[in-house]
This record gives sequence, structure tokens and C-alpha cells, in this order.
Amino acid sequence: MARPPRQHLPGGFYHVTLRGNHRQQIFSCGADRDALEDIVAEAASQTDAGIHAYCWMSNHLHMVVRVADAPLGRLMQRMASRYARYFQRTLGTTGHLFERRYHAGLVTTDMQLLAAVRYAHLNPVRAGLARDPARYRWSSHRWYLRQGGPAWLRTQFVLGMFDDDPHRARSRYAVFVAEDATSTATAESATAPMAPDTDAPPTPSGPPPAAVTRPEQIALEKLVQQICRQENVAEAALRSHSRDRHLVRIRIRIATEAVASGTASLSEVARRFNRHVASLSKAINRQAK
Repeated sequence: MARPPRQHLPGGFYHVTLRGNHRQQIFSCGADRDALEDIVAEAASQTDAGIHAYCWMSNHLHMVVRVADAPLGRLMQRMASRYARYFQRTLGTTGHLFERRYHAGLVTTDMQLLAAVRYAHLNPVRAGLARDPARYRWSSHRWYLRQGGPAWLRTQFVLGMFDDDPHRARSRYAVFVAEDATSTATAESATAPMAPDTDAPPTPSGPPPAAVTRPEQIALEKLVQQICRQENVAEAALRSHSRDRHLVRIRIRIATEAVASGTASLSEVARRFNRHVASLSKAINRQAK
């Protein structure tokens, strides 16, 4: 039986997933992901498609795409075929690199759009590749937290759904993602259920490594010390159970600056100050209103 034609809605948003054939790896090194981004830039320009979020995993990829007059299939065909030729030429292989049919779910509400972006950005966390999505290099999450990123990436539309002010929008977006970062799936996802991600690295053997201080821990330590000096407050006071408004404001400042800069996740800041992440998140949202 022939497959039904894809639904094309000019101006519509789609959450797209493209997997390697038989779940095979589609990248062999970082340069391959760089090559894919060059191809995405060209294909998006040719089809006037807007890429609003992306995440390049090891055996599949996610994108949130807004199409124009050209149907989504035109973008995906150009992107997939060109990258497949590049990959096969680089490794000297033949055969199909991708599954023949990509998955695409039409996004119909604002909440579904936000959930699709969050789902794509949290893929590395669910797969065990990163504890914080901001630490994963190959997604657009970090460009939602600060200025920059590839010219073909469009973050303004989604950020504008949080606030007109760019700084507040990034802070609210960061909290929105952090609220779901510990979940195994995004309940509000607009698209059909995805197959489990298979990018988790193998369990290491041998004795556990010695505990080390991670760079992000050092960065958070410096941020806390800097703000404590500026606010003339001891960190011990921030760790206390006091709900003094001045201390609450300082905790919120540290949390928003840490998350927006990618220094630490909201849960890491909450643990440092003996707070529940949900309580800290609510306090941030109250202050932002």
C-alpha cells in the first residue's frame, strides 16, 4: 500500500527526526557535524525554510523547522542526499545512510512548539551524553542561552514567546528547560512517540575514577563568590533556611545568571543552596513577572 502524502502547511512548524539506516552512526567526528551544518544552511536558504532548533546526535538528528511555500520534503531530500554523499565519500562506503522516510510531526499550538524545542534540546541528557544540555556542543540550546550561533538558526521567535526583553526571555527559557531536564520524556511533546535514543555510551569497566572538580563547578564557585562580594552577603546565609527577601533575591540572581550563561543548571544551583529546584524555579518566575 502506498504511503499517504505528507501534509504541507505553508508557514507551519514541524518537529523532524531523521535516523541512520538500521540505527547506524551518521557522524564519525566533529568535522562531519560541521559539514552537515554547512549543508543545512544551503538547503534552508534554497527552500526558504527556518530552522528554529536542532540537535545532532550520533545516529539521528532532530530539527524544529518552519516551512515556507516549498514543502518540508524538499528541504529534507536536499539535506539528507547531500550529506549522505559527503559521508560516503569521506569514508569510502556505499548504501543508504538514512532511513528512507523521516518522521515529521506538525506542531499546532504554542505549547507544542515549546515542547518540541525542549524535547530536541534534552536529547543528549536523556541519552546520557550530557548532564546539562548547555554542555552539549551539537545542539542549538546554547544559542538560546546567549547571543551568537549559525546565521541560519532562528531563535528569536521562540524566545519571544517568553518575553519581549531578550535577557528575561533567555532566563525564562532556561527555567522552562530546567524544569523538565530530569524527566525521561516531555509529556507535552506535539509529535508521535519517538523511539528510544540509542546514543548512551557503554558502561565503563574497571574501578571508578577518582573524584575530580569539574570546570563548571569552578565556574559556579567564582560566580557565587563574585555576587556575594557585590551584595555584601556570606554564602552561608544563602544556604540557610531563611526566606528573607534580600537573600531570596540574591539566590534568584545567582540562579538566573548561572543558567543563562551556561555556568550551571538550575538543579545544581538549587543543590548548592539547599533548595528544591521547583521552589527556586517558582521564585524566578514570580520575580520575572
